[in-house]
Amino acid sequence: LGDRVGLSPTRRQIAKNLVESWTRIPQCVDFREVDAGRLIETRAALAAEAEGGPVATYVAFMVKFAAVALLSHPLFNATLDEDHQEIVIDKDVNIGVATATSDGILVPVLRNADQKSLTEIAPEGRSIADRARTRRLTPADMCGGTFTVNNIGALNPRGGAFPTPFINWPEVAILAFSRITYLVVAGGGVPAV
Repeated sequence: LGDRVGLSPTRRQIAKNLVESWTRIPQCVDFREVDAGRLIETRAALAAEAEGGPVATYVAFMVKFAAVALLSHPLFNATLDEDHQEIVIDKDVNIGVATATSDGILVPVLRNADQKSLTEIAPEGRSIADRARTRRLTPADMCGGTFTVNNIGALNPRGGAFPTPFINWPEVAILAFSRITYLVVAGGGVPAV
């Protein structure tokens, strides 16, 4: 046979949440490829302005993009209340940031992301991710999320262009993005990188 490794309390909770997500939330997946050229240029311009200081990660950009989009699409900024058979649309936009740790994926929450600028989201995102990786999250850091952002590209930088994440129960949606890479595409009828 093989070695047996007991599940830590964290991994048990992760497994329970994944089962809840898969069995209780209707799964619908949409894959999109987008041109990230302007995003890369914007991040490079911000890096030049920072003069060696910290620069917003792509996760911070995605958190901000999601927070703004949720204001126009509030049904995605919600949780499911099965007991009352209701979708509960949250007034706050609290974005969970899926974070890989040695004990599995944890999802600390960045509160009121819609009210924060990119320059506020970036350091707060770095802080909660660091606390997740060093096991310094509090229960309050992990609850109250209304939507999750997941950078799957960081976990698989050489492949996996179409991630299929689990929705973070009891939320109703998740945004996952993969790696940014160069592709040859048709532009004006000719191939271009």
